[in-house]
Amino acid sequence: GFVAGWAKAGKSDGARALCTRSSSAAAAGVGAARQQAAAGALRMAYASRELVTLVPCFRPRDVADFASTFAAFHDAIDPQAENSLHYGFSVSDEYVFCLESYASADGVRKHLENVGEVLGKALEIAELASLSLHGPKEQVDSMKGSILSNVGCKFFADEPTTAPTIFQPRTSGMARKDHYVHVYSTMKVKDGAMAELKKTFAALHDAKTPSEHDQLFMSFSIDEESNTAFRRDLYTTADGLIRFTNDMEPHLAELSSLVDSELTIHASAEQNAQLQSHSLGSSAKFFELDSRAQAWI
Repeated sequence: GFVAGWAKAGKSDGARALCTRSSSAAAAGVGAARQQAAAGALRMAYASRELVTLVPCFRPRDVADFASTFAAFHDAIDPQAENSLHYGFSVSDEYVFCLESYASADGVRKHLENVGEVLGKALEIAELASLSLHGPKEQVDSMKGSILSNVGCKFFADEPTTAPTIFQPRTSGMARKDHYVHVYSTMKVKDGAMAELKKTFAALHDAKTPSEHDQLFMSFSIDEESNTAFRRDLYTTADGLIRFTNDMEPHLAELSSLVDSELTIHASAEQNAQLQSHSLGSSAKFFELDSRAQAWI
């Protein structure tokens, strides 16, 4: 199934605890004007070359009903205080992802405080199907033992040879519509294959050419405890992802031989249609970006 391999026991109760504890610190009345003030987040992320990504996946009773909460989430966030790099939702017929990255774990903490009340209401009509955190080891380790641990979060440390670099930073830091193509892949590593997989990650990372693939960043992270790896990358165009997939085919084939993976692509309806006509269409699950999704990179 979609969430196979993820620990789900007790997740719903823990998720509600997250909402209760976070909402007490949430600031009221955060609106669109504040979302235009995130220049500092971009400068920090590019200077440190660090990226911390939270990946919640929800299973709503009714996707359209759950989507009615998106505006409230956007009103609750504070991109400058959270050092946000991108934030928004993507939907399929059954699941909803929140696509969100920050310049540090501190940004994740602040974000959880800000959205706690809204999240509590959202979890009345959906369950948290999976949750994972990805970033530099020291950033990820700092979140272990936090409330995220109580809701079954999986913690993935970036493989050092593939630490993400934001290749084409926007210098203004002003909010813009997220028109990017987001790629997430969860990979269950075959027994005894982790060492070879890390070598393959490094070879792929060295071989790619971000400027030719319209690629903003790419990284692989690993949860050693569950023998699972995760790929996350971001493209400015669907054409870029197609060129990357074609050019890197030998490396991607080697990677595929070492894992059992589930690939998800999150983009506009038009970009998804373009990608579905490629070989990616037979291997990926597609999610449509909500029109309110924003980016500061």
